[in-house]
Amino acid sequence: MLKGINPLLNADVLQALRAMGHGDDLIIADTNFPSDSVARQTVLGRLLRIDAQQPAEHG
Repeated sequence: MLKGINPLLNADVLQALRAMGHGDDLIIADTNFPSDSVARQTVLGRLLRIDAQQPAEHG
């Protein structure tokens, strides 16, 4: 059991993070970034989503 993991990090995202190595890149972007087309060109080949329930906190 993993403790202290943010609930926004779903199983697909956690698996991708676990599989990443040195030199791999992770992009966290808003809806204006062409995420789907970029994701299709990656090793994983698909988009992983983190859907926030509330707007991001500032400060």
